Amino acid sequence: MTRIRSLRRLSLMLLAATFTCLAGRESNTRAAELEAAWWMTPRRMIQTNLREIDARMDLDAYVAALADCQANVVLFNVGGIVANYPTDLPFHYRNPHMQGDLTAEVVRRLHAQDVRVIARFDFSKVNESIAAQHPEWLSRDSHGNAYPPYNGQQPTCLNGGYQQECLFAILAEALERYPLDGIFFNMIGYPRQDYSGRDLGICQCDGCKTRFRQIMHYPHRHASVSPHLTRRRLLQQMFNGAWLDFYCIGPFHAQEDRLGLDQVRDIYRFHAAHEQWLADTIELADVGLVVDFARGGEEYGGWLKILGESHLSFDLVSLAGPDLSHYPALIVPLAGQLNDAAARRLDD
Repeated sequence: MTRIRSLRRLSLMLLAATFTCLAGRESNTRAAELEAAWWMTPRRMIQTNLREIDARMDLDAYVAALADCQANVVLFNVGGIVANYPTDLPFHYRNPHMQGDLTAEVVRRLHAQDVRVIARFDFSKVNESIAAQHPEWLSRDSHGNAYPPYNGQQPTCLNGGYQQECLFAILAEALERYPLDGIFFNMIGYPRQDYSGRDLGICQCDGCKTRFRQIMHYPHRHASVSPHLTRRRLLQQMFNGAWLDFYCIGPFHAQEDRLGLDQVRDIYRFHAAHEQWLADTIELADVGLVVDFARGGEEYGGWLKILGESHLSFDLVSLAGPDLSHYPALIVPLAGQLNDAAARRLDD
């Protein structure tokens, strides 16, 4: 009897140990999965867009301030316009205010605090000293002149050698040196204005001309947008009493990219089955948003977004239009530009 009890106890202990090991292994596996996909969970990020002089900042105070607000991700300037590490690449401008290796020290300190580091790169410009050595990298106007520098930085073209070739060398150098958790690219594209709002026009450098001659067509026109956007747009058109329309190149039945066509079919069929309820509709908007397209500006655009994202029913109205008294609320983002007649109408 004693031997049976001992064997039973041993069996239970082994069974418990087995479950413990399995649970531990599952827990470790789950932890590894979460670690690999850390960016899939909500985070608290501080975007640090440094000036060159900030390379002399107090790193103890910097890390302490991040810890004080419990940030667990930091977006930190590493390279591009300015290298915040001792780069060995001749076309990568090293921060003259930096002593030592700023990126290495920041990554080391933040990782010690379990804070992720996303490296910020901006390849839209180069320092004037480098631009003078490589004029073929620069964005140019229709007269062949390089875009004017802005505070010592010269705009580079997306189709030039700097962004097409040197970019990858800079990334490789940084990724080989530092255990970065992510990469962020700033200002990729074809800027039409500088930071002061001055018009730059469309770049016409040799790189742009060459690639334009090589392409001369629009293959992206044959690719459909997200089916979710297609569905949302069609539903909005239907609910607002508008026509349904779907754009495609070539016969509808022979589309190469068929993503979203099922959404079109389903909504069109629904509309066909219920079109008697979708005609002669009456607006019952809760808000009238006064718009003057000649003087609209940012204020109007902001209200348009606020109302749409808040799912509030609204009409775009004019102060010179029909009676506005049936609206529970009117939003007038043009208050400083109203004439006497419009002000009296609002008073009434």
